[in-house]
Amino acid sequence: MPFLVVRNPALERTAWREGLRAARKLERRAADAFATAADRVLRAGDRIAHDEGSDVFIAALTAPTRDGAFAPAPIDARSSLARICATMEAATKLEADTGWTIYNPLDDGEMAPIIELVNSLIAKQYEKNIVIKGTLSGESLEKALKK
Repeated sequence: MPFLVVRNPALERTAWREGLRAARKLERRAADAFATAADRVLRAGDRIAHDEGSDVFIAALTAPTRDGAFAPAPIDARSSLARICATMEAATKLEADTGWTIYNPLDDGEMAPIIELVNSLIAKQYEKNIVIKGTLSGESLEKALKK
């Protein structure tokens, strides 16, 4: 089953720069936008999740497709993710990172692919911040990313 992940790194930055109250307000806006987008884009049997205090929003495409297939085609998963992300960005006026992976519940319930995906989105944002700020040289960047 496809898992769609939207990460809004601005939530963490807002908490650091403007305080927890501002970050929670922004998180509520993002969570509302995510739920609204998921309601419009996903099927009734699909599931969404978000832990309070987190900048990660997840949708599990658990509903069968119209043709009865167990899981939607990859292009359908990517399309759903793009539409959810666009709705969230429009509602919050903040950029989001996205990714998706396949989760097979028959693999002993192994959540590693989902955890790995979320970690890669966090690493991507970390790398983007380093490049934007220009604080590290190429050699320092390699050392920082190997830690």
